[in-house]
Amino acid sequence: MRFVFDTNVLISALLLPASKPRQALDSALKKGELLLSLDVLAELVAVLGRKQFRRYVTEEEVRAFVAALTRQAVLVDVDVQIAKCSDPKDDKFLELAVSGQATHIITGDADLLALHPFQGVQIIAPHAFLRSQPPRPVIPLALSLEGTHSQLVLSPRRAPFWLAAQGPLFPPVSS
Repeated sequence: MRFVFDTNVLISALLLPASKPRQALDSALKKGELLLSLDVLAELVAVLGRKQFRRYVTEEEVRAFVAALTRQAVLVDVDVQIAKCSDPKDDKFLELAVSGQATHIITGDADLLALHPFQGVQIIAPHAFLRSQPPRPVIPLALSLEGTHSQLVLSPRRAPFWLAAQGPLFPPVSS
């Protein structure tokens, strides 16, 4: 599977670690390939560079997120022009999806969602994408409570995708 995420979903995934957008991004990275274009990357960097986001994330965290995202993604050379969205700025996601042979566009944008499906590409919201995926595995753990046996089910917790088990996937930013 090949995925395109719109800018707002990527930003929500960064800012809200327990959110549906974050869960969708983690799931997509596990199940397939994330597609990026230079236009999508430029918009992501520009939006995250706005002053209003400084209270939520530092410039260093933004650089780390973008660097890790870029490393995990397939950079697609967009070779089509599409003009189907009521907001022309959203056409870049359709162009990326078609050029990169995406299976899904994950978005919360109503204008993009209204185009579902587009040239064989599913256009769905993060929560709909998660519902379409098989449930996460659970790890049963037997506990003994005062002589009785109970069973506790724990869901494995994933670290942020930009952190590996051994440490960050990106080099430390030097000042």
